[in-house]
Amino acid sequence: MPFDKYTPKDTYCDHVRPCLPPLWRLVKDHFWTYVAAPVQKQITQGWKIHISCTLKDAASVLPAVTDICAARATEFKFASDEFIHRKLLSKSAARQSGGKFITIYPQTVEVFEELLEALYHALRDVRGPYILSDRQYKDSGAVFYRYGGFRSFTVQDAMGKETSMILDASFAYIEDQRLPHFNVPAFIEDKQWGQAPPQQEEEEHDTLFGQQYEVESVLKFSNAGGVYAGRRISDNLAVVIKEARPFVDAEVDGIDSLSRLQKEQRILMSLEDTAIAPKALGWFVEWEHTFLVQEKIAGETLRSYSLYSTRALYPGSTRQEVEQWISRAADIGIDLIGKVRELHRRGIVFGDLSTNNIIVDAETMTVRLIDFEGAYESGLDHPINIYTPGFRSKARRERTCAKPEDDIYALGCVLLSLLSPSSLALDVMDHYAERALHALEQDIGLPAAFVDCLQRLLQQADPDLDACIALLRGMDMSSIRAFDVAPEQTQMRDLAPVVQGAMAYMRQSMDLSHAWRPFPLDAHSKDLIALDHGAGGIALAWQQVEGTVPDGLMDWLERLGRSGNHLPGLLNGLCGLAWLQCSVGRLAEAASTLRRASGLPLLYQDMTLGYGYAGFGLTCLKLWQATAEERYLREAERVGKALQATAIARDAGICWGEDAQGVVGTGLHRGGSGIALFLLYLHHAAPQGGYLQTARDALDFDIACGRSLQGMLGFAEDTAESSTILYPYLGMGTAGVASVALRLFKVTGDGRYGTFLDSVKATVAQKYTASCDLFLGLAGLGHYLLDAAQMLGDESYRRLAWRAAQGLALFEMDKESGICFPAGTSTKISCTFGNGGAGVITFLDRLAHDKGNGLFTLDALLEPVSPGQA
Repeated sequence: MPFDKYTPKDTYCDHVRPCLPPLWRLVKDHFWTYVAAPVQKQITQGWKIHISCTLKDAASVLPAVTDICAARATEFKFASDEFIHRKLLSKSAARQSGGKFITIYPQTVEVFEELLEALYHALRDVRGPYILSDRQYKDSGAVFYRYGGFRSFTVQDAMGKETSMILDASFAYIEDQRLPHFNVPAFIEDKQWGQAPPQQEEEEHDTLFGQQYEVESVLKFSNAGGVYAGRRISDNLAVVIKEARPFVDAEVDGIDSLSRLQKEQRILMSLEDTAIAPKALGWFVEWEHTFLVQEKIAGETLRSYSLYSTRALYPGSTRQEVEQWISRAADIGIDLIGKVRELHRRGIVFGDLSTNNIIVDAETMTVRLIDFEGAYESGLDHPINIYTPGFRSKARRERTCAKPEDDIYALGCVLLSLLSPSSLALDVMDHYAERALHALEQDIGLPAAFVDCLQRLLQQADPDLDACIALLRGMDMSSIRAFDVAPEQTQMRDLAPVVQGAMAYMRQSMDLSHAWRPFPLDAHSKDLIALDHGAGGIALAWQQVEGTVPDGLMDWLERLGRSGNHLPGLLNGLCGLAWLQCSVGRLAEAASTLRRASGLPLLYQDMTLGYGYAGFGLTCLKLWQATAEERYLREAERVGKALQATAIARDAGICWGEDAQGVVGTGLHRGGSGIALFLLYLHHAAPQGGYLQTARDALDFDIACGRSLQGMLGFAEDTAESSTILYPYLGMGTAGVASVALRLFKVTGDGRYGTFLDSVKATVAQKYTASCDLFLGLAGLGHYLLDAAQMLGDESYRRLAWRAAQGLALFEMDKESGICFPAGTSTKISCTFGNGGAGVITFLDRLAHDKGNGLFTLDALLEPVSPGQA
């Protein structure tokens, strides 16, 4: 269920309702409950007060705050129930909003000042997490304040991202900055209520942390506190400093992040005579926060190590490279199993064993465990059940405390993640490990002993760990073989039952009477008409596979499209609905929808194919192709000319959408490649416009953004230096850029594009990926491989497409109603087009029937076909 459909309990309302004056009322939504006066004050912004408290104090704080606010005719809101309150106190809460249990909206500065003082005295014994975005009032542990918006003024960008706004002194919108530190807009006077007069600065200010440590960088932040890399000044020793903010993640019995850090220190000290964990070096308090200093372990997380060591991600690996990979994975397994065995011998359950909490020394293949927050010592510690998705058994979800067998199961998950990148699939597919291991036996000759060890860890609650270690030590490596880029033969299975089963699942799942969930959707679903994550994309897949869409579904989508607020984009809005309507022959309806899209200002603020003006232009071309009406071509040419006029010249080519830091998006959906695709098609419709050269310049820029890693060429999501993750996928990454290069190569014959296509073949020739989906997974790679086979006439690409289909079999889930697929890298089932089953089956159906690519392409324009014939 989407979070915004949650129905809160009445427990907190029951503490407020008896205190309300006549005619006051409670207005409850999924997150906040608003205490509304009979005549509401129409104030847009000002100084507001936040109250922070823990779960155990909520029942007394709510009536106290209600009495004080009602006496001053001041409205406020509070977390709707304990579940919501717990979220605001949790480690995962946004740092700028964590702890904000109650928000109060004083109508004047005078009332604000009066409320501060009254609340200070009434809540003097209450303490909650310090609200990082606010200023503390005097020494209160509960009363905080900041300047910000009272009413919701938000602006959207073309991607649907919302930004909260306030009005400045000139009544212009500026961002209501919600930062994890106190901030006052420049045009507002800050009287520093409740603050002591500033002290004269001492001549020597101590900048050391805990008087002896220097912080060098931030490793990560959470609402519970940061984790910092630093050094001990006395001997320059590298250290890790973990912070605990009191009252965060606080339970009714008082257990919070601070008590968990104390527990972690005790367990680390008990393990000092082992090589299992870092040594605890110090403990100190700065201001209101507490810090544990640990030895910094040399090496990298096992997650990071596996990303570049797993040869299943690198087709073209030699036998020697594969053997080294498996041998090192076994060495890691031997050391890790031994260390977990020793923890259990000492009565310690680690609890949260995952590749994120294991540091590996790549030279020695030895490991150390870090982050003992989820660990406990039997008989001493409070029960705890912290785990990482993809590394826990199904039985664990029903328990409140981890058991030793949970560590054993997680050991199996960790070893599997060294071989196959989709350990999350274990959470939703019982068969995933069995299928993945069988596939690896077929592809690289994975030794039987490794398979046996893994199966024991995953299937037995109390396996003989000595026997597991012996299996890994005694592996026969003679079966191992190279992982070819383009195998001479690839098994071709019958895909028709899979496609039919997936269509049956979508048909059985469809419930158009459901207001917000007509199908199993994904966490990114915002607008049901959208092609990427809405029901619109499911309908498009239906049309691609069966040639038609149920009338009831199309009527339902069109009713939605005519009402409400929608974005204009091809993937996330009205252009996409128009594309769908055109695809099913509802041309008049498509024209009407496209007209509405053209009236939205956001359309002209983004130039991309997926979310902006180029996508509108491509939809115009589709309607021109379907109707031969010149008005659509003229509109597409207006788009093309606007793109030429707004292009930004760079050394490598041209780009669009530069932000304040000079960063631009890359790839098919968000970058120049997608814009180049539209311009290429426009060139064939209007060859005198110079669009072909513009397309080439745009693609050249994107190609220049590629980065090489171990012989693979990947692309970051944008040009920012901080964007270091490289993607091979269709929506973002190599396959998307290559799909445009493929078409430009077909049209121009330019050898540079052919060279580029050859250089990325190994990158896109995947079988083992973290996700099966269309935009950021294996199905999108399959579409590109089939495109290349059809356009280049190269059968090696077709064999690779069939191998991708084999990889997709790892993700298939058989249900009574049909076949379904997980949503991207999540543990939920999804039918969506962008990262669910609908997108997957468009590829499988294409492959089974050797169909052309009808997904946001107009390849018929590249052939000598007249308008109106497509």
